[in-house]
Amino acid sequence: HLGNALDAMEDSRAARRAYEHSLALNPVWHVSWNNAADAAIGKQHFTHAYQYAFLALALAPENETCLFNYAHSAQGIGQFALARQVLVALIQRHPDHRGAERQFGDLCLESGAHVEALLHFDRALAIDPDNLDAQSSLIFLNTYLGTLTQADIHARARRYGEILSVGLLPRNSWSNNRDLHRPLRIGFVSGDLRQHPVGYFFIAVARALGQSPGLELFAYPTTRLSDPVTEAFRGIFAHWVPIPGLDDDEAAARILADDIDILMDLSGHTGRHRLGLFARKPSPVQVTWLGYSGTTGLTQMDYLLAGPWDVPLSEESEFTEAIWRLPHSRFCFSRPDVVVPVAPLPAMITGHFIFGSFNNLNKLDDRVVAVWAQILAAVPEARLFLRAQQLSGEDGRAATAQRFQAQGISTDRLILEGRSQAADYLSGYGRMDIALDPFPYTGATTTIESLWMGVPVLTLAGDRLLARQTEGMLRALGMNEWIATSEADYVDRAIRLAQSPEMLQHLRTTLRDRVEASALMNAPQFARDLEEAFRGMWKRWLEGITA
Repeated sequence: HLGNALDAMEDSRAARRAYEHSLALNPVWHVSWNNAADAAIGKQHFTHAYQYAFLALALAPENETCLFNYAHSAQGIGQFALARQVLVALIQRHPDHRGAERQFGDLCLESGAHVEALLHFDRALAIDPDNLDAQSSLIFLNTYLGTLTQADIHARARRYGEILSVGLLPRNSWSNNRDLHRPLRIGFVSGDLRQHPVGYFFIAVARALGQSPGLELFAYPTTRLSDPVTEAFRGIFAHWVPIPGLDDDEAAARILADDIDILMDLSGHTGRHRLGLFARKPSPVQVTWLGYSGTTGLTQMDYLLAGPWDVPLSEESEFTEAIWRLPHSRFCFSRPDVVVPVAPLPAMITGHFIFGSFNNLNKLDDRVVAVWAQILAAVPEARLFLRAQQLSGEDGRAATAQRFQAQGISTDRLILEGRSQAADYLSGYGRMDIALDPFPYTGATTTIESLWMGVPVLTLAGDRLLARQTEGMLRALGMNEWIATSEADYVDRAIRLAQSPEMLQHLRTTLRDRVEASALMNAPQFARDLEEAFRGMWKRWLEGITA
């Protein structure tokens, strides 16, 4: 119990010591091994988790939580076939195990079986349709599925918002100073002010915002996890108020007491979010931005920040939030701590053209694989370089190779690698000539990293916010020729662009400077845009204009 309490407080080292002490007292008690596995899974330390879960299951082979943790940790280390076998056995014994169905859906996503994934996600919701955690996590996971329309996802998000708001009285009064021109108190709620894509995108902007005399910044981190990026954020915010020990009522009360004028959600339906406190409306103006590309489903969320091209007027009805468009871009990338030089164009050196993608393989549904296979078939000797966490294990590599083999692409035309450390990871972009963007869930961090490394990205214009992430970046750079309008156009452009080595070489040598000179890395300009948006939202609220 001490280990569980320390784990809930996110003190992973102390929790591990407590579990080890428990095991020293009784090394054959499966509960201690299983708790240790559960804590390691929560920190994504899957190698340790697998070892603990294996021993727990050996001691209690019929225990459902031991089976679940064994399957989850096996998936985490890339043992997809084993994870599937254990989940099948678990569901056979416990047909109403929501966690197993949800995990099975996640496993199917990672394996490329998107249709099967949707089946398991729907089963998980059918077992417990009003479970908020399940609703939120499945809303996020469903964004990977090209089979779902934006209207489908919106309906699920709105249902989540309705369940979350049951029993809550709508707040319509706050004690904030109504002076239009005074410094505004801006709060940011996030579990990702750390080494995470949100942290990398936000930190340079946060520094610029922190220098404005017109703003007073409050951070409400939803986790106690800390790393060097977290410490950098601590030095930026005037007020650092961790809230992981507070429930939604307590956290909302604290924010209300801080007289926050505008409260920013940086998570949406991603991990460690606190949408429950936003449902309590502790701030007169609430905005979602950055962490999630879609509607939260909460009517209490006033605005969603978008770029100039992200949400056409015809699609605004798909959001419970009003759309507030920033003038230049929705994203602003912070320069990586590790500076890796731009490499020469590989095709000029090896004679073999390399397409590539470092996106999460969850984004590669069957349509994406089929289109990329068409490109490889049309460009002789070309190869496809994929790097993702799912490719760290043999099962993940075999499953991915099999998907391309089914489309007529032999394994020798694939380069499949797992994730690596920062410097090596960025250097990997130097081994590709053109980056291919998946769809409908396009790249964000991977797109800007690729462009910064001198590698142009070919994208397919989509029908929703997350399908336009790369499109918005390319338009901000004036690279409209890299935006395809259909799958056939995507294939044609890839073939044509691969036949232009001189143009690609020119981009190779100029693209980083172009990116750094653009709105995509102009943190002071982006901060000014944000502050102007804050001031405009505040003015509207003072005038009694609801979002």
